[in-house]
Amino acid sequence: MNKLGLVFYIAAIAQTTDATINKISESDLEAFVNHVLKCYNISGLSLAMVTKSQTIFTGGFGVKTFEKGDLVTSKTLFNVGSVSKSFTATIAADAVSRGKIEWDKPLKDTFGKDFKLSDSFRTERATLRDVLAHKMCVPEYWGATTIAENITRQEMIKRLPFYTTFCDLRTEYQYSNQMVVAGAAAVEIATCQYWEDAIFQKIYKPLGMNGSRIGSRMSDGDWANTAISYTNFNGKPVPNPEQQQSIMLDYMGPAAGVYSNAEDMAKYLRFHLNNGKDENGKQMVAEKELTDTHKSNYAIQQTDKVTTDIFPVLSTIDAYGMGWRTGYYRGYRKVEHTGSFSGYTCRNTFLPDADVGVWLCEASSYDGYTANQLVSWYALDMLLGKQPWLNETTACTFPAPWVPPQPTQAPTTTTKAPTTLYPQPSCGVNLTHYIGDYNNRAFGTFHVYFNQNNDLVCSSGQLLNCTLTPLDCDHHFLLLVTGALTYRDPNRHGWKVHFERTQYNTSFQTVTMSYMDSEYPPVFHRGDSYKPVDYPAERGPLSAICKKPKRRAVPSTRKPVSSASFASYSIYGFMTAIILCLL
Repeated sequence: MNKLGLVFYIAAIAQTTDATINKISESDLEAFVNHVLKCYNISGLSLAMVTKSQTIFTGGFGVKTFEKGDLVTSKTLFNVGSVSKSFTATIAADAVSRGKIEWDKPLKDTFGKDFKLSDSFRTERATLRDVLAHKMCVPEYWGATTIAENITRQEMIKRLPFYTTFCDLRTEYQYSNQMVVAGAAAVEIATCQYWEDAIFQKIYKPLGMNGSRIGSRMSDGDWANTAISYTNFNGKPVPNPEQQQSIMLDYMGPAAGVYSNAEDMAKYLRFHLNNGKDENGKQMVAEKELTDTHKSNYAIQQTDKVTTDIFPVLSTIDAYGMGWRTGYYRGYRKVEHTGSFSGYTCRNTFLPDADVGVWLCEASSYDGYTANQLVSWYALDMLLGKQPWLNETTACTFPAPWVPPQPTQAPTTTTKAPTTLYPQPSCGVNLTHYIGDYNNRAFGTFHVYFNQNNDLVCSSGQLLNCTLTPLDCDHHFLLLVTGALTYRDPNRHGWKVHFERTQYNTSFQTVTMSYMDSEYPPVFHRGDSYKPVDYPAERGPLSAICKKPKRRAVPSTRKPVSSASFASYSIYGFMTAIILCLL
């Protein structure tokens, strides 16, 4: 921990604040965080506190794994989840500042004439700003991001025409990992540099973030230095298969692929507080383009419900920028993004007008977002020189005592639970009619088959494995995830899938998959004509498809020849030719 920095900082702010602040110390911070870890059943947490001019605190709490008990340190890696989107927006800002791409120029100008979206209006007008600010009106399709299809970002772009859209461009905010990936793909084409390389060369290396990694490029040593996240199965924390499932980040990295630690994220926060300058004052990314990512683009439904009519302070999130959300804390403008992946929950926050920032990440699947919000508020109060409005008691009862806890309702019946959780429908179901491959041009292939035990099972991509259990006589089945993604459904609620056929007593022709998106479930069809276009394709080097810089004309250094000189040169050449002919 950077203990000395916090001690000196607390001493400094105590000189200009009321006497009660003198009682707040690093030991108070440690006691508060450790108490939160205990009451929210969190294995490990990493924390960084900074001002514009210095790193105040970096440290770890808890353990990397329950099994080994090895302690989290300021160098322990965590997956930062959707905080990765701000990294993607940062390299996009750098590309914009260098004239490689523009925020508001149509993406088709970057991808070329073959670029298409779901309709001509979007195709002609959608921009880099639209995809990074979630203004495309494309469903979230969160389940589709987990199955780890073996595709590249450029291949995903060719599938965009087959994504559902539920409203007009720029008319509603709809969070979408895939659209951020599309933005990263556009920057790749414009700069002729892969996203992963740009993260290292434009952010990690110049800022000295030497411990940070990309999920798709981590070594066994990196994984050994990573805090493992957990899922609660029947009251018991079970480690998630982090290394096994990291393949889903191969093309989804721009949305959730960054792994970092407290020491490095402190540097990243100060870089943003200093509007693109590193710790030596060198401008790494142009201020105008970087601060564009911090500004509100689109109003969103308020996510923080902490208002002064109920709580001691106000904390809001009410708009989205590019890779960042915006709002207010204690009257200060707030720029923030949360992140989750596997069981990790993270929060990156800075107050640009107060010159302070806090990053924290934890490995838990319990109520991680509440826990990291509480620690973030407490740390921000310390940096602002305010008496924290939370303490060890109220943190664990939050939102009580300000909001009374909801009474626990007693069971209304003592009926014995059924012996089988999913009873078979009374009608006869011929499972062989469901077997086959079903394709979707946006999301690949959904396989349905019998396993060696003659059970009806399914799979899609590299990670989704599942079982199918009949629910009724109308061809509805319950999909239960097995294997690496089991943690996604610890309570075994499952997802409904629905098969349909065109003629009676024939094989089924379509299946609707709510796992991919519960509100807008995509439909998969039998037949090769529904397979994704050019799949797999374009696995060659990026240089084969990216935009080449135009060759600039090199001005001649020779002096222009006058008309008189030209005439003399012509006469001299004519006489020379006559002499050669006479020889």
